[in-house]
Amino acid sequence: MKTKTETKKDTKSVILSKSEDRFSYYEFNKTTMAEIAKDCDMSAANLYRYFENKEEIGVAVVEQCMNEKEKIFRNVVQMTELSAGETLEKFVIEELNYLCCQISEKTKISELVQFISTHRMDIVDAHCGKKKALIAEVMAKGNASGEFEIADIVAAAELADRQPAFEAGARRKAEDLVELEFGDQLIHRGLAVFSRYLRENQLGGIAVVKAAKFRLHR
Repeated sequence: MKTKTETKKDTKSVILSKSEDRFSYYEFNKTTMAEIAKDCDMSAANLYRYFENKEEIGVAVVEQCMNEKEKIFRNVVQMTELSAGETLEKFVIEELNYLCCQISEKTKISELVQFISTHRMDIVDAHCGKKKALIAEVMAKGNASGEFEIADIVAAAELADRQPAFEAGARRKAEDLVELEFGDQLIHRGLAVFSRYLRENQLGGIAVVKAAKFRLHR
């Protein structure tokens, strides 16, 4: 028999799942707490026992998605059979694959993204900090193996995270991205930009890569 804590956790999971579906297809701004409650087969009063308002639910949904992304990134970094260059390549591909899947399947999610970008950038910053730490870990691995020569790993990871491949989703509307040919255009663009930052010594000696071959494995 489940404890009260386990039951509450399960109920919250259902609420977040149903809310994400509604935000994805009916837009965040148009969604009401009553609609979410109906989707969850509960009363609005019961829903308020778990979340104070729609905004709190939106934040929880985004945090859940970011946790999923971070898990994907950690799994890539832990692939010991890959070289540092191959790990960075896969990192970019997985980032873009995740972005493409989210946007192609959840065409109205941009309103929630805009809300978070406007009101809760602390969540985004925390996520980016974890992602940069993982990128730095890969760069340190490359330094140790002689594959990379990176004088300032922290600064290089910061620049890599800021490059357009990682920021494409934040700067463009979901509807525009859906119209792209996701597989080739985004992935090739991401690999090209990321590899340029690492290969070219245009950053004051921050990052010079000896031998990191970025190839697209289809």
